Amino acid sequence: MRFARSRTTLAAAAVLLGLSLAGCTTTYTVEEAQLEEQAEAALATQFEGEAPTIDCPGDVAAEVDATVTCTATLGEETAETLITITSVDDDGNVEFDVEIQ
Repeated sequence: MRFARSRTTLAAAAVLLGLSLAGCTTTYTVEEAQLEEQAEAALATQFEGEAPTIDCPGDVAAEVDATVTCTATLGEETAETLITITSVDDDGNVEFDVEIQ
């Protein structure tokens, strides 16, 4: 199966927020492994159960409009995949878009 430009909105209620403390500043992040797992699960429905493997370079800030560019791999093909945080609620639930470029 070939990659085609695709966009999915993922309500990732299960995504856990990591807590990073830097001096007196508290920054919440979506951990890399959770981001990859949730993105793979969302894309599996678009690729008839054959989910691409997603590899992200690290955590992403749990802030609306924060982005991270990951790599999706399906068989021998790879494609850049942009993940954008679209909402964060008070309970730590994060929603994000997954867009294959």
